[in-house]
Amino acid sequence: MSMIRSFLFLLCLVCVCMTSCTEEPVITDAELHHDGPAVNAPLLPTGTHEAAARFPASITSAFQGRQLNEVEFFLLNLPTRCEVRVFGANTDTDTGDLLYFQEITNEVSAPAWNTHTLPTPIDITGEDIWICVQVTHNTPMNTIGCDPGPANANGDWLRSDSDNQWITFRERTNQATNINWNIRGHLAD
Repeated sequence: MSMIRSFLFLLCLVCVCMTSCTEEPVITDAELHHDGPAVNAPLLPTGTHEAAARFPASITSAFQGRQLNEVEFFLLNLPTRCEVRVFGANTDTDTGDLLYFQEITNEVSAPAWNTHTLPTPIDITGEDIWICVQVTHNTPMNTIGCDPGPANANGDWLRSDSDNQWITFRERTNQATNINWNIRGHLAD
């Protein structure tokens, strides 16, 4: 009889736990990113470079109705000029409309994580979004931070003023460098 009571008690406990665990979690904050911890920054030549993390609709659709309110990124060294930019959807290999940009050179520090709050948050519509950090160098420099990889297909986009094309950093280095940019988007309800 004691064994039956123990079994029934255990069965009831499992049922209570399963019932309480089936509720959907409440998400109060979210982060869009492909990167891991900041470990380095690749040497970029003199000029203007725009590092980007692309978040396709397959990711953003889960956050539809929320808003991008902050962009966080790591700088190893201070560039001559720094901007945060956010683009909308176009193709898998090119940005759409410029949704936001702000020159923030006097607001950044290095080596450090930097957080820029958008004065007007951007609605997440379930379409692609590209979160970018544009840096300008007067000499070759290691500025925009990266993780140790391996690269996510959307985590290492780079456009340089020398060719004005979005190309993954892997392609630019003939697969020799396999990283993700330390660029993150913070979402609010």
